Amino acid sequence: MNRKRSAFADLRIPQTMLVLCWAIALGLVLANGCSAHGQQLTGTLSATVYDTSGAVIPSATITLKNRESGDIRRTESDSQGYFTFTAVQPATYSVAVSAKGFTTWELSGIVMNLGDTKTVPNIALKAGGSDTTVEVVADKYVEVPLDTPEISDTMNAEQIEDLSLEGRDAGELLKMMPGTALNNGASQGSSFNPKTTGSNSGPVGDYSINGFQPYGTMAYMLDGANLVDPGNAGSQIANINTDMVQEVKTLTGSYGAEYAYGPVIFEAFSKSGGKNFHGEAYTYARNSELNSWESYTKESYLSSITNATSPAAASALAAADNPYEYFYYIGGNVGGPVILPHFNWNHNKLFFWGGYEYMIQHPNNPIQDYNEPTQDQQNGIFDKATSPSSNNGNYSYAYMLPCQTCSGLTADANWTTDSSGNIHIPTTDFDPNITGVLKLYPLPNVTPNAGNGWSNYAYAPSVPQNRWEATGKLDYAISENTKLSGTYAYQNEVDQHPISIWWAPPNTLPYPAPVSAATNSQVILGNFTHQFGPTTTSETVFTLSRYINPNKLGNNAANRSTVGMSGVPGLFGHTSTQMPNIIGPWEGALSNIDEQPFDGSFDGGAFGALKRVPQFYETVSKVLGTHTAKAGFYWSQPYNSESSGSDDGGNDNGQFNMGWPANYGTNNVVSDFELGRVASYEQQSGVPLDNFKMNQWSVWAQDSWKANRRLTLNLGLRADHMGQWYG
Repeated sequence: MNRKRSAFADLRIPQTMLVLCWAIALGLVLANGCSAHGQQLTGTLSATVYDTSGAVIPSATITLKNRESGDIRRTESDSQGYFTFTAVQPATYSVAVSAKGFTTWELSGIVMNLGDTKTVPNIALKAGGSDTTVEVVADKYVEVPLDTPEISDTMNAEQIEDLSLEGRDAGELLKMMPGTALNNGASQGSSFNPKTTGSNSGPVGDYSINGFQPYGTMAYMLDGANLVDPGNAGSQIANINTDMVQEVKTLTGSYGAEYAYGPVIFEAFSKSGGKNFHGEAYTYARNSELNSWESYTKESYLSSITNATSPAAASALAAADNPYEYFYYIGGNVGGPVILPHFNWNHNKLFFWGGYEYMIQHPNNPIQDYNEPTQDQQNGIFDKATSPSSNNGNYSYAYMLPCQTCSGLTADANWTTDSSGNIHIPTTDFDPNITGVLKLYPLPNVTPNAGNGWSNYAYAPSVPQNRWEATGKLDYAISENTKLSGTYAYQNEVDQHPISIWWAPPNTLPYPAPVSAATNSQVILGNFTHQFGPTTTSETVFTLSRYINPNKLGNNAANRSTVGMSGVPGLFGHTSTQMPNIIGPWEGALSNIDEQPFDGSFDGGAFGALKRVPQFYETVSKVLGTHTAKAGFYWSQPYNSESSGSDDGGNDNGQFNMGWPANYGTNNVVSDFELGRVASYEQQSGVPLDNFKMNQWSVWAQDSWKANRRLTLNLGLRADHMGQWYG
């Protein structure tokens, strides 16, 4: 990891300054304090050409060459011997300087990272013939320093591959960056679980860097595309694959006006092809069979199996709760020149790179404990003597003896009490719309005990998260002055939600019908750079990130007709085909059957979201003496189309709240449920689809002034317009 911060040295400032010297204080505030969108993908490399006596050499020819692709750019030094290359893509370069009457001077091994501004030091041409070359190799003794005060950390591909990461998200590298802390307060762990990789799960919102709040203060970018979820700023909409990026960089302060995002920026740049063919195949494997059990997992697992209510239940529970898990990541990539008939035979015009990875991910999920109606209770027999409620007060509502007249109701002659004091409620008294739903509640499979919180049912969702990712890139050197590059990344997965799509209370049962979403993410970059002459360069960038997550029911097991609730009409003249949700007491005495609605207008009745962030930015660079002036324009329109609803808020399919007590309660939530005595019912008239977007634009100017050999002043000013969300 390279952590760099340049320092100011000679503080003697000439009296004459270019008009572009802005009000420094205002410039720094605007450059570093805004939270707009945009980033600087390319860098700037400059220097002054001298002879051995220290005199400047004008009209020297400077050649910048990409080591991997052989791509070349040229410029000339001005009357003060100064030159600048702007819009320099991340790569390793060499610089050759030649002038009439002098030997050629060459420096190789110059590493340009994302957005770097660097000055080549100590260019001193010796008198002699131009056919003689003096070559210097950049290493730890000859380093090309940063020429800005930015505080940044950079990791290249070799460093990333050498680190042992738990998952396949490059954002996991954040935990190694200085000043980074998990967003967990005084608790242990984090909501970011790097073990399982997904398009919509990552580090955004889970880290505080330099004390900033986690939400909305970190840019998370791939090839200039904004990957922060426009719906909540606390998640991402695409993964950054560790084997498909050339480098990652984190900026935490003092960067220039061209950076609109912030105050923390995490950016990655995809790998590129070169003049030689190269490729690799790889497999990463992680299998828990090779692990030792940590004590809590072992105790929890063995407790569930030991306390199973029958051998069959023990076998089923062992299969579901087995902490065994495995992850295999199989991929490869290839890059090189694109060779066509009569085109690019010199391997210096068009280059490609492509990578693919398939992820086999079978995580083990923790056991969830529930309290479910017993077989006797489902048959209408209530016996307090067998209740675990004396050990878990949260479940007491399910084990009180039902009372017929506690709510002022007339006693039902069909109810009987046997010699042991058990209450018998005939199943013929059950609400006919409930009998089918009652079958959705599983029978107990473990014996209540202190180890499981006196619960009688244990369940561990076993949901594979298999997915694949592919990235392709083309770089076209149209000429020495004109370059075009493009990147396309596609990610595909099937998100399965056995319990609930986004969130549900801990006492929510698996939904009767499977819920899944064919999720995909796309990231697009187009970069066009043209050098009009030795002093003027234009860079045009367009990016687009897109994510769609249409959750749908896999079958009709949750339809009203299937569960016997056809006789329950909805309100507002609308009766959803989907069964109403059942919400028990918060403490879990009766579990929830609870899911989002699936008859809205999003993607043909799905429940989910479409997120899209297009961006456009234009940068023009101009060398004026020893000033490298830049000015730019930026535009973005984040868009968020999302189903509006809550799996605990009475959507258009309706929701029965058991609560406690019910309006006409029997003092037992299970018997209330069976008899149809609910606390309340709520329903929305529809499933709104929230379509919101905003426009934002920025204009900025930045001047990097090489005041003398030891002093560079970076002055910038930026104005950002953050529009209102509308839709």
